[in-house]
Amino acid sequence: MSKTGTDLAPDVFRAVGESIENMAFMEVTHGTEAPTGEVSWASISIDDPIRDRLYLGIPLPLLRQLTGSVFGLDEAELTEQMLRDTLAELLNTLGGVLFTRILPPQVTYQLGLPEHGTGPFPKTPADDFCWCMQLEDAALILAADGNGLATL
Repeated sequence: MSKTGTDLAPDVFRAVGESIENMAFMEVTHGTEAPTGEVSWASISIDDPIRDRLYLGIPLPLLRQLTGSVFGLDEAELTEQMLRDTLAELLNTLGGVLFTRILPPQVTYQLGLPEHGTGPFPKTPADDFCWCMQLEDAALILAADGNGLATL
């Protein structure tokens, strides 16, 4: 039987929450809306034992807040590279936490390197493998193509 985004939702929310709470000491809650406005996003390939891609989208003001928390700096002191690094590290971390949760303990996984996206976020909340969350007063979104995740 194949998995759906709904089947994976509890593990996804725990992985995102754990990753953000450990990195920035901020609490993630369930959400129903995708971020609006300017969204910074990145993607990472899942290369083994399945082939898929994860996408993480965060509104720029929230990414600035997260990055400031991670680096212990005021938002005015942040560089574009710090923002990109924080987004990439968060996606890499939550990918690792997620696959540790959803795969059997004896199965290893391999993630590619995070890539920063340009333009609009490539997925919508209507996609099956798309999860919206709230962090502070802003929405964030995690999505996958679902091709490999559905086979778990």
